[in-house]
Amino acid sequence: MEYKISEIAKMFGTSSEGIRFFEKKGLLKGQRTENEYRIYEDRDIFSLIQCLSYSKLGFTLNEAKAIFFEDQITAVQKRFETKIQETQKNMSHELAILNCLQGRQRAIEQAILNQNRVIIEHLPTRYFIDIEPSYQGANMSTSKRTDHNNKRKIAFDLLPAGEQALRFAYDSKTGTYDARERGFSIYEQHVQSFHITIPPDAICYPEGIYATCSVNVGINAMEYDFLEFILKKLSSEHLTPIGDLIVIYTCFSFCENEHQRYCTLMVPIEK
Repeated sequence: MEYKISEIAKMFGTSSEGIRFFEKKGLLKGQRTENEYRIYEDRDIFSLIQCLSYSKLGFTLNEAKAIFFEDQITAVQKRFETKIQETQKNMSHELAILNCLQGRQRAIEQAILNQNRVIIEHLPTRYFIDIEPSYQGANMSTSKRTDHNNKRKIAFDLLPAGEQALRFAYDSKTGTYDARERGFSIYEQHVQSFHITIPPDAICYPEGIYATCSVNVGINAMEYDFLEFILKKLSSEHLTPIGDLIVIYTCFSFCENEHQRYCTLMVPIEK
């Protein structure tokens, strides 16, 4: 059976220009009549349907054409194996992104629901990577500055899995907090999902029991206000901190009338 270009276009829900595009790609091989009209046969329709079905599976039109005109079935099999591997990799990445989105959403919900309340949680392993020198070490050598620049690049590579964070170092001998470092915090599960290489000097906070507290510090408070706030809260709850305090920046919202800065403070405690 023979078809005109307008009939083919209507059949595939496109225009005559669209059919000419497929023809230029080599997906159609119409014949010209004596009147210079394009005429297509059933085999043309079949080849176009097959190539478009491949393109719907993620192949480019050129790849679809190559599959359709491939003379070795093993070569076709190899192309499908490659596409399956690519699709699985993309799915893993999308699932990791979805997991991060859901985690951020839960963190925002908890920040609103549990604002200014101390919550005892069992948290998974987390890493902290500092990207700036501690406040006590302002006079750094050139080599150390270079090292921090490298760390900053690594930290930015963590996005979107990592979260901006602030670390208050805990002195176990005196039971006090002093040095503060800005950096990125990331859960171990996200490290694995995104195949991230953690620098050897990153600080690991193992899975365990943590006291967490969400606060909205607005724009006027300073980071060191967090420390006194959470320690007073822990004391009122008769809880003893035993490690570094990490401030996770949960959500920022800046507008003319009001600045929202929701932070989650977390510190390991004695069981």
